[in-house]
Amino acid sequence: MYGDIPRRATGIHRFAPLVQLGNGVEYLLDTIRECLEMALSRGLRLAVEPLPMSVVSTSDTYLRLAEQIRSKDFGILIDTSHLFYQRESLPVAIEKVKGQLFAFCACDNDGVRDFHWPPGKGNIDWREVLRTLKKTGYEGYVDLEINVADDPDSTYVNAREYLEDILKEL
Repeated sequence: MYGDIPRRATGIHRFAPLVQLGNGVEYLLDTIRECLEMALSRGLRLAVEPLPMSVVSTSDTYLRLAEQIRSKDFGILIDTSHLFYQRESLPVAIEKVKGQLFAFCACDNDGVRDFHWPPGKGNIDWREVLRTLKKTGYEGYVDLEINVADDPDSTYVNAREYLEDILKEL
């Protein structure tokens, strides 16, 4: 605990584009180390969110980055929509980052576009995703990140209930 606030992860969402791979990778690593140092000084951990068509776009690119950072306080935020859109198997990705998964955003899409629909409205196999989260011992929050909703309140309530119903069956 940090004061009365539970120790949570803070995330990096966007990176500066890398123009030159050689110096760019070192710049990226230096920037992440600096952000990690700032996070730790405030009692936080740091998570990176893989984004489509970015330097860190999959669980594998995250793992290569984590090998360089070498800190138990550096982890990953999985956004299901981003990884599924890139044809990554979500259960396999969750298994690969076991123990390094700091945050989890549940959102769905059709696998063709990176929409953030409510879980159950796209093609993600939520039973398998939630089963794998439980199997790997993930105890963090499951955040709902929905970008398309005519009635946001009922959309979020229905999405939460959908995931809770699946969890009851597991």
